[in-house]
Amino acid sequence: MATHNNGFEAEKVDSHTKHVELSADSALAQAADFEDHELGIWKSFVRYPWASAWCVYACWTIILLSFDVQAAGAVVGIPEFRKDFGYEFEGNYVLPAVWQSSFSGAPVATAVISSIASAELADFIGRKKVLALALLISFVAVAIEFIATTNAVFFAGKLLNGFMVGAVGTIMVSYIGEITPLALRGIFTCGVGVAYGIGPLVAFIVTNYTGTVQSRWAYRTVFCCQFGFAGVAAILWPFMPE
Repeated sequence: MATHNNGFEAEKVDSHTKHVELSADSALAQAADFEDHELGIWKSFVRYPWASAWCVYACWTIILLSFDVQAAGAVVGIPEFRKDFGYEFEGNYVLPAVWQSSFSGAPVATAVISSIASAELADFIGRKKVLALALLISFVAVAIEFIATTNAVFFAGKLLNGFMVGAVGTIMVSYIGEITPLALRGIFTCGVGVAYGIGPLVAFIVTNYTGTVQSRWAYRTVFCCQFGFAGVAAILWPFMPE
């Protein structure tokens, strides 16, 4: 009986010790969160420079995907694109409505599929490898768009690039949510929205200045810009923490 009581008392002591340790850990975590919250924006940048830098990198990848989303609609309005991919009608070149819808709709469909699949895949191989795969897809897809001379080939490039759009949009937004210092969460949450706006803005600026060129470079310049966004992301990718 004495042995049984001693064992019971030992279990009570052990349980109490664990409870005290958990309470202490919880208190320390709350204190750390409070300290980060009270730190302020500028001091958070100073204390967490690398976390802030990689949040900026993540926003850069968002610019890449938002640029691609807008590029399809932008090039359709370029006269040289309609001339190369459309047909002449009453003195002007027009692009069939079915292809216009396909160029915009197909990437959305693949982006939805990719958003779901990339989230699951990231749990197994990590966000960094999923991002590498997305960037590889972007390079291949943009290359297809760049060399395309028929609607079918251009459609294939847009369809493929939709997988990049869905993957980057899913994994990099959640990446920002996980690594952003507490006091900077509002800043970088807004930064995602700004990044989604910068991509289309750049696409419109490029097409405004190159859209009147009397050659295929009127629309191919847009694709070269996509190579630039993806290239910068690829150069910095090896240094990205998981």
